[in-house]
Amino acid sequence: MKRRIVSLLLITVLILGCFTTVSFGASKKKKMTVYYQVCKVGDVAYCSSEHGLFKADLKSGKSITVYDEVICEAGGMKTYKGYLYFIDYGDISGDLYRVKILNNKVQRLATVVNEYAISKKKIYYVGYANIEGSKVKKRVMKLNGKGKKKSSYKVANKYKASNVKGYYIQSKLTSKVWKTYVDDLDGETKGYWEYKYTDYLVTPDKQIPLCTYDSDEVL
Repeated sequence: MKRRIVSLLLITVLILGCFTTVSFGASKKKKMTVYYQVCKVGDVAYCSSEHGLFKADLKSGKSITVYDEVICEAGGMKTYKGYLYFIDYGDISGDLYRVKILNNKVQRLATVVNEYAISKKKIYYVGYANIEGSKVKKRVMKLNGKGKKKSSYKVANKYKASNVKGYYIQSKLTSKVWKTYVDDLDGETKGYWEYKYTDYLVTPDKQIPLCTYDSDEVL
């Protein structure tokens, strides 16, 4: 009977040890929620589209361009202690930036970033260390991008379109113009439809224009 009790105790210890190991492994992740269309803070809203990052004033109904490079919406935005953080996926890899909300000053913090998470005044981020994507690098740095060093943490974020209900980005066709040109090869006059679109921030009570762009395709 005593042997049986001892065996049961040993099994219990082993099981608890397994759970402890699993829990420890699961804790090696940093998580947060990031937003890929709209991030509202106070009376302004930051809006990300394929044509840039924009800051819309919800009181005046006007907007300004904060960053006019190509933004990948999946990059995600996050506000923290007076700054908006976001990723710009220009080509294969992304660059992590932050914008000071008071003066709209943009600062690049790190290159080759796929995901990032802010925790205890530090930024944890991961990215591919080679073009093939077979090697992943994990890093941690200060909020200003300094003091980069290796990290053992993974990043597992949750993605949402907006941090407030009823706010989203919408593209609308605003004009349609027939364009003609003379073909250099055969000298014939040819034509095509040029479509002009405007991206809007849509809120429950208004629509704020963000940018206008041309396209020869129907989006």
